[in-house]
Amino acid sequence: MKEININVKIMHNVEVWLKRANEDDFKLVKEAHNTSQPYLLGMLRDCTYKDVVDKGMGFNGLFDANTGGGYEDKDGILIDIGAGNCSMITTAHATDPSGNYYKRWTGVYTASSAESTNGNLYLGTYDLGSGDGFSNLWATANIGSWSMNTGDILKVHWKISLAGANPYLLTQLRNALTGDSEDWFLGDNGLFTSNEVHGNEFKDGLLIKDANFYYPMITTVHSSDPSGNYYRRWQGVFTGPLNFSGLVSLGTDLVDEDVGFDTNEWDNDSLSAWSMAAGDILRINWKVSFS
Repeated sequence: MKEININVKIMHNVEVWLKRANEDDFKLVKEAHNTSQPYLLGMLRDCTYKDVVDKGMGFNGLFDANTGGGYEDKDGILIDIGAGNCSMITTAHATDPSGNYYKRWTGVYTASSAESTNGNLYLGTYDLGSGDGFSNLWATANIGSWSMNTGDILKVHWKISLAGANPYLLTQLRNALTGDSEDWFLGDNGLFTSNEVHGNEFKDGLLIKDANFYYPMITTVHSSDPSGNYYRRWQGVFTGPLNFSGLVSLGTDLVDEDVGFDTNEWDNDSLSAWSMAAGDILRINWKVSFS
């Protein structure tokens, strides 16, 4: 048995720009990095095996005012001001260029009096609106303490980027950050139920290849992952004979024996070639994890 892991890395970059009331332009004053909170890791994991709706940033509307204690049921960026928190006016960055697997949001806070922040920022959805933060906390960052005078403006650009998988999977996960994640998960079309291409067209799972053609592996979902483990796993089984070339792939919407998943391939790997005799069994566990 062989175990393969796709590890999707989720990276955050927070740029901090400050414009004093007596200055004309913003100045870059800080850059911070952080790790994701459990909710975001779990949400992206869930996207790989089921439809996920009503979860994207902005689905409920983004913060459109600096409101002490936050803005109930809205999404965006919160900042600690004084003894509480406050919503930052949050806007989405323009559509990302093709091939850039990230989404970015801008938060703006304008000081209405002499104020200070401990530098804690929060990104999330479904704000509770009571000063208690988000129901769905995506990430946190600390940008250091700042004192602000009346009219000073603090602006942050918060980017979430994804890496570590094929373009198709990264594109779908990136899009899930801002919209519904439907009709693309592994198993949405049904999983492979035999080692024959006929009858498995347009289905999902693991493929194995000889010198010329792809063949489905009987694919099943791993039992429910324990809470706190941010991955999903599928198992493929193929019974010989086959002159296995070593190439295996994971994906959705099998096209045919010639091109496999074509553009819907999630990942591929090269194992050792193996001349499988009749009755030989190859079993592969393929895990998609998030960190």
